[in-house]
Amino acid sequence: MSCIIVSGGHVAIEELKTTLNKLKGKDPKDLCVIAADRGIETLMALSLVPDYIIGDFDSANTDALQYAITLSEEKGVPFQRLNPVKDDTDSEAALQLAFEKSQGCIYFFGGTGSRIDHVLSNLMILKQGLRKDRFILLLDENNRIQACDKNHPVRIQRAEQYGKYVSVIPIAGPASGVTLKGFYYPVEDAILSGEDSLGTSNEITEDTASISVTDGTLLVIESKD
Repeated sequence: MSCIIVSGGHVAIEELKTTLNKLKGKDPKDLCVIAADRGIETLMALSLVPDYIIGDFDSANTDALQYAITLSEEKGVPFQRLNPVKDDTDSEAALQLAFEKSQGCIYFFGGTGSRIDHVLSNLMILKQGLRKDRFILLLDENNRIQACDKNHPVRIQRAEQYGKYVSVIPIAGPASGVTLKGFYYPVEDAILSGEDSLGTSNEITEDTASISVTDGTLLVIESKD
């Protein structure tokens, strides 16, 4: 079962609709949709009913909160109201719920926006998918982001890439043994220190491009202007 998380940042509405239609077309029962806090506003605007609602709702508007309460009381949608005094963000709480309630790919919408602190924390929690052997994609209008380590190399089909550019950025320390094949700037067994811009704005030149690393973790960012 795949999962879609809709959080409270900037949501790529058309991409969300496309992903919903694609996954529901395979099997509507094989999809779990989680509204994370203010993400319920997006689902309410689209007249979509999530499978789960979670968050402290300290930033959601009154109508969105009432919508969540109504879905819980009238449609039986599980609604976990969190204490705003907590260590994790609503997005991370939603991710933990996704790990619990689904087994397949996790599509994370609304994970970027004007709050850089939330953007950075959402990028960091992508690493949790690697530990659990779960494939997580963070998407917005201009970017599709995933994590990569030695046990989880990334392959991108040129015909399906999300925009023109691909960047690889080390997180939580340097990355070594970085190898990029099928790119304009191929790389073999390189070290990315995480202290410069090396790895930014490459382009795919072959039908299939591959990214691997032997030590450390990379963010693989497909971008379009």
